[in-house]
Amino acid sequence: MTTSAKLGVPALLISLLIYGSESIFYYQLQDVPDIQVLCHPHIWGFLLFLPYFASNQTADWPTFQATVLTRRNLCFYCGSALVLGGSMLTFLAGVMHGRIVEISLGYFLSPIMGVVLAVVVFKEAPRRWQYVSVAVAISGIVVIAKECHDFPFLGFGHGALYAVYAMIKKFEVLPFREGLLLELAFLFVPCLVVVVVLECQGTSVFLHTADAATNWLLVASGVVTVVPLLLYAYAAPLLSFTLFSFLEYIDPSLTFLIGVFVYDEEFTSSKLAGFVCIWVSLVIFTLDEVTSARREAKNTLDDDDDAQVAPKTDTATEDATSDGDSIETLRHREVQPANETPKAAVFNAVVDNVDGVVL
Repeated sequence: MTTSAKLGVPALLISLLIYGSESIFYYQLQDVPDIQVLCHPHIWGFLLFLPYFASNQTADWPTFQATVLTRRNLCFYCGSALVLGGSMLTFLAGVMHGRIVEISLGYFLSPIMGVVLAVVVFKEAPRRWQYVSVAVAISGIVVIAKECHDFPFLGFGHGALYAVYAMIKKFEVLPFREGLLLELAFLFVPCLVVVVVLECQGTSVFLHTADAATNWLLVASGVVTVVPLLLYAYAAPLLSFTLFSFLEYIDPSLTFLIGVFVYDEEFTSSKLAGFVCIWVSLVIFTLDEVTSARREAKNTLDDDDDAQVAPKTDTATEDATSDGDSIETLRHREVQPANETPKAAVFNAVVDNVDGVVL
């Protein structure tokens, strides 16, 4: 294992352990109204992140304004902030109302939902084992819904929002720090307005009816929000896809175990059968993803080797390369015009349309 990977593993583990145990933290805020529990993490998280961002920011204000505060970026990160806020809302609703196990179901389902999103939104052709994985996951959802006599809307909604957010972040157009700053800023403003209104109405519990421990927990929610995000972003580029894929399941597994064994939520044998189906689908999905990633990496290496030994036989190619373009550049242009994948083209078209309508 490389030195960078050795640093990435503990960073990712700490991040996932915090995420996985968040339900315990927020469970201590049962006496605080849900809307206030939702607002305080984003308020304190933004205030905590600002000095960190300022200490790492080297660009002056005009440069920052020209490169970060563009209309396109503001549209993009406003959308991602809305999805992130919705994901947080469904998570807190599950914790506050004794449905932590259902929330863990959403976390487990989010990779499978990502496949469905890729098919529906980007018209991607699923691989054979992805079909199998989705089918097994659906069977698990049916078993759980039958046992509960209701569809697990909260968990399903949380998983869907989590999958949409992950999809959006794949097209992130700014470095992580700048992107997170915009997301937190978009969430900070409405959350601050809500807290100020509640303060004026005399219904805010912070520094009023709440005890000292609750006040400190509300402030600490900013740390719980920002720190794992920073550690996760630091670790992601340092680790291999295989290792990262397997470690990521620590978060939903911890959430599931906390719901069942710490808070003693109802978990029948029928629910267990449904979860087993979903776990099996995740094993199939992860193994297929790892195999596909290795195959693509091997094909890329083979293409690079072929390019190094390929003779110049085409006159047009020779003319183009004489103007300073390499064969690899020309091949890339032929296969991938304008440096843009079909998936990115669809996504960028959506952002451009929103940009034109909104602004």
